[in-house]
Amino acid sequence: MEVLKYRVDGTSEWKDIIALQGKQGEQGKQGEKGQDGKTPVRGDDFWTEEDIKAIEGYCDNYIDKQLGLINEELASLTSLGGE
Repeated sequence: MEVLKYRVDGTSEWKDIIALQGKQGEQGKQGEKGQDGKTPVRGDDFWTEEDIKAIEGYCDNYIDKQLGLINEELASLTSLGGE
């Protein structure tokens, strides 16, 4: 058993996630070989422009949120100093 931890957004609190793993199962049968040995395609190997924009948007929002939390924390520390 492996215990993983994650931090609760906006706090210094850490919570446990417990990942359980059973014993290894039997090997499955071999699948049929593809025609050319190539599978991935999506937006021609791999992300589409829409996917990329969605990923960028998610990352930008996450970074903005984290920067906001950092700025709030810095502001609270500054106010403790009496200035």
